[in-house]
Amino acid sequence: MALSIIMITYFQINLVNADSTTISFDQNTYKVGDTATITVNDPDLNVNNDLVDIYTAVTPVYAVAGTPDNIIQDDATDTIGKSGLGQYSDGSSFGRLVDVQFGQQNVRWSNSKINSQFTPDNTGSCFASESNTATTGGFASSLSATGFSLVETGPSTGIFTGTFEVPDQLCQSGTIISSVGQNIKTSYYFRDESGKLVEVSDKAGIRGNCCGLQLVSMSTDKYVYMPGDVVSVTGKSYLNDADAKISLEKNGKIPVMTKDIPINKNGTFYANFTIPFDTTARSWWLATTVGGGTLSQGIHFKSESIPPLDQFWSGISPNDTLCKPSLTLIFKTTGGSPACVKLDTAKKLIERGWVLTLQAHSR
Repeated sequence: MALSIIMITYFQINLVNADSTTISFDQNTYKVGDTATITVNDPDLNVNNDLVDIYTAVTPVYAVAGTPDNIIQDDATDTIGKSGLGQYSDGSSFGRLVDVQFGQQNVRWSNSKINSQFTPDNTGSCFASESNTATTGGFASSLSATGFSLVETGPSTGIFTGTFEVPDQLCQSGTIISSVGQNIKTSYYFRDESGKLVEVSDKAGIRGNCCGLQLVSMSTDKYVYMPGDVVSVTGKSYLNDADAKISLEKNGKIPVMTKDIPINKNGTFYANFTIPFDTTARSWWLATTVGGGTLSQGIHFKSESIPPLDQFWSGISPNDTLCKPSLTLIFKTTGGSPACVKLDTAKKLIERGWVLTLQAHSR
């Protein structure tokens, strides 16, 4: 007999034995980017013995397709179920079959404003688009955005599975938060033999990140700085800290100034530092501390008071090396590294073949 597939486009209240009905994750913990598999075991979800049954997610309805807004969505949005069926007396969604929730408050995985009274679901949208690449790390904004469905493993098995990638960020009550450290809960709702509404569930946790995704990142507005320049720092944190501590350090580890910078709701933070006129500084660094960890980044810095090789090893291009006004910039034949010497010395080195060329330099 040829295998056929049917899409289930209606919702059915099932009267089943609660003891034989389960829902589960395939792992106890996940990292950002891991594939999580949910399995539901309920023979009564098999409505046609000759077909593979599929249950799909309720997608939000926006004024402009794919563009989130604050329209109040149906109670069953971002669940496996059926829209338009209203609520029970306790405010829970009648059309909800399976959902995925995050955090200690079990907030539904959604990027929409949900009309729900019994759970602390979202009060607004966070991400600019409703898609499977909406977050900063390129993950889905909601359960429905992943394309998640429960698919029967074969005709008449009564066992259904669905998968999604664990996101790096979540929208909760109109605010973007990191998923790292959050719990994941999945629940299946049905009627038992007595007609009582029953919820069975399973939990897992997100304990780290994957795929080279940095939990904290930082960048500066320019590549090279001079004494007196203002360094503009832009950062991004996927953690849930309220602020970041940023230090300007000289010679690798000596703090010159430190600022406590608030982290915005979307995880971004900004700071400005002025490079001092300090003749003892051979290098400058920015050290950002968020979530107990520190990220250090060198500042490419050039000054006539810094030896040419120090400028070179800090990342300055040899052609951009600064020399004191009385000296001339030369480039060694071997390796092309820069040096600053008197003009007479430079000419002698050229005659001996020790130098490729020279560049008159003054300020």
